[in-house]
Amino acid sequence: MTADLTIVTKPLAATSFFFAYDEPEDRLVLLATDSENRSLALGLTRRLTGRLINALCVVLEKSSINASTAPADLRDDIILLEHQGALSVHSAPAPAPRPPVPGGPRGLMTNVEITTLPDGFGLTFRDARQPKIQFKINRLGLHRMLEVIARHAEAANWHIAIESSWLEPGQKHIVLN
Repeated sequence: MTADLTIVTKPLAATSFFFAYDEPEDRLVLLATDSENRSLALGLTRRLTGRLINALCVVLEKSSINASTAPADLRDDIILLEHQGALSVHSAPAPAPRPPVPGGPRGLMTNVEITTLPDGFGLTFRDARQPKIQFKINRLGLHRMLEVIARHAEAANWHIAIESSWLEPGQKHIVLN
């Protein structure tokens, strides 16, 4: 008789990550690397990607001090301005060349846990059995990550319904009178 054993390993403590679209599998792929140059790739389905985009929007909205103290009709504009500001910051050096989307076996992401921390956010990406990738990210980085995921989903023609009007395509300009 054989036992079905699950080996629990610590999640990869990612220090860098990027997203790419894998057209043959119709998956968004998260490739994360830790400080010892170990890497792990997880695929995201269209359904989970949609949920993640909308959850990140809600987290950014609810954790914004400026938006929470503003009148309700201005909150989306404040978050959009914050989002645009995060995307326009060029404080980091040019990114290193990114590796190609890895082929072959990889895990399929089934769950993402988002934790609000005093200095940013903690994200844990899980497969069906256990946490696989963890990292901390600041508010600016979370805005950038959200934009990358949303752009990949749009390029894949996934037609994800965005519940936050400030992130909808076409909501790139604000007119203040």
